[in-house]
Amino acid sequence: MPFSKTENRLLILIGFLLFIFIIIRAAVVPMVGDEVGTFYFYIQSGNFLPYSGAYGCQQPLGKLGAE
Repeated sequence: MPFSKTENRLLILIGFLLFIFIIIRAAVVPMVGDEVGTFYFYIQSGNFLPYSGAYGCQQPLGKLGAE
């Protein structure tokens, strides 16, 4: 059953408010320790090598994919 015009407007309004809430929350909530550590140790230092990490510790075939 298609939505009525009022329901469509309500859904758009809820979606817009949720989007604004997420944007404000992303700007206000501080980053946690692992995100800050990753940024300072790898990104800001220029030592960012995405495929040289030890992600193969959790996956047995992970190192084969990285090589």
